[in-house]
Amino acid sequence: MMSCRSLAVALFAAVLLCLPGVRARAQADLIVGVRSDAPPFAYLGPRRTEGRMTVDAPSGQGDMVFTGYMVNVCTGALEELRKRETFTVEYLAVDAPDRFEELRAGRIDILCDPATITRERLAGENVYVSPPVYLSGVGRAQVSERQWVAHWPCVGPVVGVVNGTTAPRAVKLMADQFGFGETFSEVVQRHPDVDKVVLSESEANDLTRCAAAAEKFGRDPETLAPYTNPDPALTDPSAAVAVRSYPDHRTLARALCSGEIYYSVGDLEIVSRAIAAIRETEFRDCTARVDPQVFSEERYGIFVHISEELDRSDRLALAFLRQLSIEIHKGYDSILVRSFADNFDRSRISQSLDIFLWSVVAGAE
Repeated sequence: MMSCRSLAVALFAAVLLCLPGVRARAQADLIVGVRSDAPPFAYLGPRRTEGRMTVDAPSGQGDMVFTGYMVNVCTGALEELRKRETFTVEYLAVDAPDRFEELRAGRIDILCDPATITRERLAGENVYVSPPVYLSGVGRAQVSERQWVAHWPCVGPVVGVVNGTTAPRAVKLMADQFGFGETFSEVVQRHPDVDKVVLSESEANDLTRCAAAAEKFGRDPETLAPYTNPDPALTDPSAAVAVRSYPDHRTLARALCSGEIYYSVGDLEIVSRAIAAIRETEFRDCTARVDPQVFSEERYGIFVHISEELDRSDRLALAFLRQLSIEIHKGYDSILVRSFADNFDRSRISQSLDIFLWSVVAGAE
């Protein structure tokens, strides 16, 4: 017979699962969380087979699979582990803002996405990380002035980032190095906090004069920020921020190409591919260009959840980390080298990434 305490716990769990935004743990032995929006590292795309040295992950959506550098590193280690262990795997899509909450809660066991190794992310209980598997370069993309009317604070925000990433930290560094130009670097230096309202009372009052100022200088009032209006009753100063967050890279690229923001900040490979995708489908005249300058280099790792109970999923996650270490250190047959060859243009490799990959294969027999 179930005790009163056990019954209460079961009822509480049932209530939690009925709440919006709370996801139950899937039934497979290992649950792998994968981003679907961060090419070339982790994304949902068509199945590729020709000339491939690595395998993709099933998505349950027909011919669409989870693929990319980080996904292929994970699947490579899991496929090798299957030769020694019998277990089931399920791949679930996660988003940037919630992925570490999903991991800490144990709703996923392995996180296969471009996640920077930071002390904050390792501070939580039951969260562990692999050795670095990629060296990322964080920088910026920018649109032309004709798409973003350079008149602060009548237009804004200045900078866009993806929520839940380390880009906000890079924004502060870039502003200190005047990476947004002399004028807007000072704006971001004064107001670096993401989604924080930045207008003083006098600046808020100036918003009602934005449309008149735009027309005076030959600007199109339609390009002004949505919180500005000639009618004071229709202005919304609470929407004015210098740095705005977006839920994913595609939405960020759309904001950049539409002129909603002047700069986007993030991993240069992800930013570049997101802009290219938006340019192909929505904004063919997008003037955004990616600056090759790197302002910070960050190490990506594969994070796992291992609880103190060491149940079956925990033991498998631990075995995965061990297998991953073996696959990384196979010299020129390293899973990192093979996954890189499948997902990147070798001619565009940065010097720092070249050194990183060389350190993986150095001394290999």
